[in-house]
Amino acid sequence: MARRVILLRHAAPQVNSSRDPHDWGLSADGHSAASGLRSRMPVSATFAASDEPKAIETLRAATDCEFVVDGRFGEVDRPREPISDAFRAARRDWVAGALDARHDGWELPDLVDVDVS
Repeated sequence: MARRVILLRHAAPQVNSSRDPHDWGLSADGHSAASGLRSRMPVSATFAASDEPKAIETLRAATDCEFVVDGRFGEVDRPREPISDAFRAARRDWVAGALDARHDGWELPDLVDVDVS
């Protein structure tokens, strides 16, 4: 039987340079955007979120369905980094496997658990 998997990234977080990104919740715009997904979310599905507040808040705003919280869906393990405009490029390069000094101490892409069985 074929399965359809829908990946939903968390909505825009409330960036707070004094807190670890793992602990960020959603911004007001993030809550609004996630709520706007309600009409597009399947009514019969199994939902899962990482243990990060921004991910949990995204699913709570996007659906009334119960969901599983699993820390393995969390962000890449990496040292805390300064808040800057360059963060998107560093993350995209990590996904693409283009690692450099910006990724020192980051979890290696080959070690990311992607078992979906």
